[in-house]
Amino acid sequence: MTLKDRGNIKWTSLMLPEHVEMLRKWADDLNKVPRPMLDEQQWEEIEITVTDAIADNNVLAFTYWEDGYYKTLIGRVHFIDMNGKQFRIVDEFDEKLCVAFEDIGAVNTL
Repeated sequence: MTLKDRGNIKWTSLMLPEHVEMLRKWADDLNKVPRPMLDEQQWEEIEITVTDAIADNNVLAFTYWEDGYYKTLIGRVHFIDMNGKQFRIVDEFDEKLCVAFEDIGAVNTL
């Protein structure tokens, strides 16, 4: 007779649902990354890239941070809101989206 290990399944049945959820959240939090902190030179490069893209109506790829993860948004800059400190972007589906300056990780031309 061979023993068949059921892994985490055998322990999950002994745990309360709240504990299982807490363990899942803990495992998810391990993969999160901190918000990006760009220096002046990186911001100057982003400024040049965005300015050129606005002038030529080019599509950009914005890599931004949201709730511990990096995401990518592809679209054209519609407006730069200096008061609200955010880029307003129109994506390929003509949806208007906002990305805060503090969440920007990188901006690249496509």
